Amino acid sequence: MKTAVLTVGQMADQLGQPPSRINYAISKLRIRPVARVANIRLFDAATVERMRKALKAEATSDGS
Repeated sequence: MKTAVLTVGQMADQLGQPPSRINYAISKLRIRPVARVANIRLFDAATVERMRKALKAEATSDGS
């Protein structure tokens, strides 16, 4: 069974955030890609959900 993987840009589109914010969160949370193809980092669905929760928590803590 193949697992769907997403690039940073695809994850940003799915979460409605700019790719730079996704890259910052990946760095801050020390999230590692599940795979790489050349220079492209690939992330799984669990990472997308983790990112969604982190961004939501950040938004509520900022008072936005």
